[in-house]
Amino acid sequence: PYELVRKMRASVCLLGPLVGRLRCAEVSLPGGCVIGPRPIDLHLKGLERLGCKIEIDHGYVEVDGGRLHGDYLYLGGRHGPTVTGTANMVMAAVLAPGITRIESAACEPEIVDLCQMLVRMGARIQGIGSHYLKIEGVSSLHGCTHTVLPDRIEAGTLLIAGAITNGNVTVENVVPGHMRALLHAFD
Repeated sequence: PYELVRKMRASVCLLGPLVGRLRCAEVSLPGGCVIGPRPIDLHLKGLERLGCKIEIDHGYVEVDGGRLHGDYLYLGGRHGPTVTGTANMVMAAVLAPGITRIESAACEPEIVDLCQMLVRMGARIQGIGSHYLKIEGVSSLHGCTHTVLPDRIEAGTLLIAGAITNGNVTVENVVPGHMRALLHAFD
């Protein structure tokens, strides 16, 4: 319901998985974001390319994925690839009949981790970690055990807070390789 998501963007994260698994979705438009406007046009265009019918009605995105199929997707936007859009398209495409090719895919660690987990669940994804993904749709996925990556934004925030206050901060359970740019700034 809109009342629950009006102040966050999380609702849009459900589009891809719901369409892939159930072939339909009705999700409230995402709410505000403190870093500014973050449109979901690439999410919707991607789903349309995958054969979905999209309607926006009274603040809800309604998706009919009854004709879901693989296709070519370009996910580059004005500010580069869309991370959440890439995740949504990957989650829909792994269960879409046919081949999906995603150009200008985001390749952040979270996308790599998602793709690796989906492969362990039976998905067929090539090009993981690059800006070009090739996904061969499968009829179903199975469960797996997975540990979610540590949140590099949260870890970075704690490190910066320590630096600003001239404090002594230790952040555990991080992947330093995922924070190279930030750690380099501290040198």
